[in-house]
Amino acid sequence: AIELIVSHPFDLYRPLTIGLPRLYVSPNRTYLYKLLGIDHVEWDLDTANGPSLVERLFTREAFYLGASGAYQLLLLITATAGAIVAAKRRETWAIVPVVALAYLTIFSSGLETHARFRVPLVPILAVLAARAVITAADARRRPIVRDLGTAR
Repeated sequence: AIELIVSHPFDLYRPLTIGLPRLYVSPNRTYLYKLLGIDHVEWDLDTANGPSLVERLFTREAFYLGASGAYQLLLLITATAGAIVAAKRRETWAIVPVVALAYLTIFSSGLETHARFRVPLVPILAVLAARAVITAADARRRPIVRDLGTAR
C-alpha cells in the first residue's frame, strides 16, 4: 500500500472520495439489523421506481439507518471540533490521536472499505469529541465578565 501511494500520490483522492464517507458515516447495516431483529431486503436503486422508493424511505429500517448515520456524523463533527480546540490550546497529547486517526483513515478507507473498518477509529474519535464536550461545558459554567469600570 505504501509503495502504491508513493508511486501514485495524486491518484489517492479517487478511492478516498468513495471510501471516506463510507468509513466514517455509513451504518453497519448487517449488525444493526441483527441487533434490532429486522428482516431486510437489499436496496437496489437501479430497479426502484418512485412509489416503491418512497415506501422504502418511510420504514423503520430507513429510520434506524438514518439515526445511525446521524450519530456517526455527529461523532465526526464533535471529534473534529475537539481536535481544533486541542490544536488552538497547543495541547500536545492530541498529537497521538490525530496522527493515529490520519494513519488509520488513509489505510482503512478505499473502494473496498466497510463500516467494520471504523471499529479502531471510534475510541479515538470519542477521545477527541470528549475534548470538545469538556470545552463546551466549561464555557457554559464560566460567567461572562465585562469591564464595568469604564462605564462610570
